[in-house]
Amino acid sequence: MIALGRGGAPRRPGPGLALVAVGLGALAGCSGGRLEGASLAFSGNDLRPDETSGYNVVLSVIGESACQGPSPNPSFTMTLNDAPLAYDNCLASASGFFQDETFTLRLHDGGDSAEVVVTDLFPGLHATISNPAGGQIAPGSIFDVTVPAALQFETPAQFGAVFTYLDTDDPSFHGDSTNPTAGDGVIHVLAPMHAGHFTLWIEMSVSPPASYPNLSPKGTVVSCSGVSSCSASAAADIGPLTVDIGTTAPPAN
Repeated sequence: MIALGRGGAPRRPGPGLALVAVGLGALAGCSGGRLEGASLAFSGNDLRPDETSGYNVVLSVIGESACQGPSPNPSFTMTLNDAPLAYDNCLASASGFFQDETFTLRLHDGGDSAEVVVTDLFPGLHATISNPAGGQIAPGSIFDVTVPAALQFETPAQFGAVFTYLDTDDPSFHGDSTNPTAGDGVIHVLAPMHAGHFTLWIEMSVSPPASYPNLSPKGTVVSCSGVSSCSASAAADIGPLTVDIGTTAPPAN
């Protein structure tokens, strides 16, 4: 799903922000082009526990270009993974990402163009769950979430572990939240007292003191053409992870 966006400020210290940041410098070998000296910033929101639309990214073109102004200019186009992006005054957004995929951004302004390919933007999707006690995770017990290396400089925020209940047998129960603790490359999480099937989202935060640019995990720039420099930063949080508490039955539909 592609949607117009007006946000995009890099996150920290507030919760749930800062997905992706890609900076584009001056176009190399394109003297006098309209995009010369322009930059493009990706940012957005991590998946929040009360949302089901997936991770989001917001794109902002900074500098002289044909995307400026409230009316779209047909000479200016941008695509993300070949899907056209609508924009308003150089702002656009895309949403609905549940996989740590590769993103190809293409920007055209008349005869000028640029392309950036980035990946490793959602490291929190690669976290894994283990039970130190072995077997099924029991209600009210402590289990571990292994933190991907890209996020191990962060710590779980207070009341940052949120469980969303997936079963339909108890309409009055929507889930649970708890304050996890950080270990050596793992997060110790208290399971809900209610048995069932859950998705787990963990809000992460940089430990103070911290200063920009060390506020977000790093993504990977696979390629960068038509521009002088590119950088990428990734989503800061963990999830959604599937957790079964005290039951091995499939979730109710």
